[in-house]
Amino acid sequence: MLCISYAQETNFWISYADYDSALVFITTDTEIAGFQLTIQVEGQNDLGYLDISIGNLLEELGFMISILPESGTIIGFSLLGNTIPPGDHHLFTVHWELEEENGWIYLNGEPEYWLDLCEFADYVLGDTNGDGLRNIQDLVLAVQFILDNVEFNEIQFCAFDINSDGIINILDIVLWFSFIPDFPPPN
Repeated sequence: MLCISYAQETNFWISYADYDSALVFITTDTEIAGFQLTIQVEGQNDLGYLDISIGNLLEELGFMISILPESGTIIGFSLLGNTIPPGDHHLFTVHWELEEENGWIYLNGEPEYWLDLCEFADYVLGDTNGDGLRNIQDLVLAVQFILDNVEFNEIQFCAFDINSDGIINILDIVLWFSFIPDFPPPN
């Protein structure tokens, strides 16, 4: 008879992620002989390239990792009969090539980590046209966006969402004026 049991308190989690890697951890109250989890990224049906760098603990325990990039399934086990001890442990680092868009990283179907393009993108706050300067051209472009006359790409959106609330509106315009030396910052 085959019996599969799971630890009462086992949790996989991500401590950090960006557009080319994520650190995956486990918290468990019992010894773990193997694991299977699925990692997916919102808006990307196929992760395409997916690779793993196992953590020191798994390497020391002789764990093997098998990955299926198409589904994001990751399986880990030890052929030596070793187990992961109770506690918090870094299991592995996932390496991937993601599209640069905002979205959730899911572990086993649950949203686990929010990838925010604005956190990693290279831009000047208030510079919507990307010329490296904050000037009237940026303000005009932002007003055109608010009036739905132009569309922004992700970088332009990050650049003019000055208060980082996920919306470009009059508040961002008021704050934009604080970048211009002749205007006092808003009260």
